[in-house]
Amino acid sequence: MASMDKIILITGASRGIGRTVALRLARPGTFLYVNFNRNETAARETLTIIRELGGDGELCRFDVADHRP
Repeated sequence: MASMDKIILITGASRGIGRTVALRLARPGTFLYVNFNRNETAARETLTIIRELGGDGELCRFDVADHRP
């Protein structure tokens, strides 16, 4: 990972409000962890757009409702 000014985790970033928030934060110097649970295709699309906007990121698959250690 290159030097980044901001590192952000966006839950549910593959669609809806999560995607909107991720895209609003995407800019050079920002690294976003794009969280998704089921829709990897949509998450990859979000990451592609983030990169087109100058940001960078990584997909991060997990269920935020799963509280097991």
